Amino acid sequence: MKKDLFKTKADNKIQYLKMNGCKDLFKFKMIRANIPKEFQHISLDNFDGDSKAMRAVESYVNNLQKARKLGIGFLLMGDNGVGKTSLNIIILKEALKRNFTSFFITLPEIFSRIYAGYKNPEILAELKEKLYNTDFLCISELGKDYHREGATLFARSEFDAIFRERRGDLRPVIMDTNLDMVELHENFGESIISMFRSRLKIMTLKGGDYRKKKQEKEVEAFFKG
Repeated sequence: MKKDLFKTKADNKIQYLKMNGCKDLFKFKMIRANIPKEFQHISLDNFDGDSKAMRAVESYVNNLQKARKLGIGFLLMGDNGVGKTSLNIIILKEALKRNFTSFFITLPEIFSRIYAGYKNPEILAELKEKLYNTDFLCISELGKDYHREGATLFARSEFDAIFRERRGDLRPVIMDTNLDMVELHENFGESIISMFRSRLKIMTLKGGDYRKKKQEKEVEAFFKG
């Protein structure tokens, strides 16, 4: 029987660290939250992207308790590399620091797990536990996959249900997409977009490829020693 990776390995590591007083407990909280390794170091202090969006996120994390109570989230839009995912990860990390639960997942991964759930209902049940009950949920890469062949009608209905359920329970959702508003309407429909507007701060990030510049600096620093 397949076990949820984040309920076994990560939780066991967290318990081990607690018992041994390890200072890296937060790192394993990030693992438990499925935060990708490349984003685990990111913070407001080292973010070098859109300053307006950064200030909005800073205001948001300063009011996380209220955001959780009201179910207010974010939808960050913009081109590749402008810092959308980085800012959303910052929110998840700050939520973890304040002892809220967080979880990061891409929309294609949701569809993949839902598809796997056809054959193994336990996988779908574990996925729903994360998506429905986490305090702060980040769904990344909202794209045209929503109406591609891999995204079945069942998968799309499950995604719709996730957002409706969390909206009803006042559990924040934070998301990012490369699509513009017209493309979002075309792919998700007016009903979902209307729900987005009712509970999400929608912002379009400006600027160049922040991620590319950051990675280039890391390579340069490596070779400079």
